[in-house]
Amino acid sequence: MSPSSAVLGIDLGGTKARSVLLVGGEVRWARTDPTGRALDPERATNLVLEVLAEAAAHAGPAGVASVGVGVPGPVRPGTGVVRSSVILDGWDEVPFASMLSGRTGLAVGVDNDVNHAARAEWWVRGGAGGEGPDLLFVGIGTGVGGALVLDGRVRAGAGGMAGEIGHVAGGEPAERCDCGRRGCISVSVGGRSLERRLRLAPGGLSAAVAAGGTAADLLAEGARRLGAVVADALHLLDLPLVVLGGGVAEAPGFVDGVREGVRANALAEVRDACTVEPAAAGYDAAAVGAALHGTGAERR
Repeated sequence: MSPSSAVLGIDLGGTKARSVLLVGGEVRWARTDPTGRALDPERATNLVLEVLAEAAAHAGPAGVASVGVGVPGPVRPGTGVVRSSVILDGWDEVPFASMLSGRTGLAVGVDNDVNHAARAEWWVRGGAGGEGPDLLFVGIGTGVGGALVLDGRVRAGAGGMAGEIGHVAGGEPAERCDCGRRGCISVSVGGRSLERRLRLAPGGLSAAVAAGGTAADLLAEGARRLGAVVADALHLLDLPLVVLGGGVAEAPGFVDGVREGVRANALAEVRDACTVEPAAAGYDAAAVGAALHGTGAERR
């Protein structure tokens, strides 16, 4: 697949689906749709078909060449089978890539949404020229996810879970994560868990944090806890770059709080060789990464 082809990238998230049409490495068209827990495979398939029909009108005479989709859950490497999702209902060993390919007649790639965001970060930080950095991407939004890019490739691991830092222990021990375990770092810093702990309506975290008080204090504590977990990841991986993305990561002081946690917990040898930075790929990162995956821009 040539990077100049028109490729549709769709990020199916817990609260919204973001779609972009990438042509020649540039976003030509974009669309946002509301989602929610009820976005099961059938509803997701119908949404993809609807988005594809609209995107085709912007793709030029050749039409859309392929589709890349990001899902909030682990995907069996190389198969496009979605193993599960803790934030969307009905996803249990779903052969989503083959389902979509059969309905669209196009090549379809499916991967974890945070893996796609990591692809986009690698691309904008030099990957477009073939020299993107090794990095750990941590996405903090509805939940917490992570992805590794090593030698120009997203590393899925044996079971598709490599980089899933959100389920590393380090969160509030008494709180149960959506995965069923207690004490995952997700419960201390993921948006849905914080809203539940604060008894906020869905989507109410940003305003509560901006108002200060308990919400801001909890998020600041969560940022430092996440920094301690990142420090342990650096002890294992010794990476030069950690990227923090997602809506929660954009809260004032959040990135600095994670840096503080890294400084306080990491050995000097890995701490001094690594920078912790906010995401550079922007709002469309996961959707753009899905499209890039379809173009073959990532090293194989």
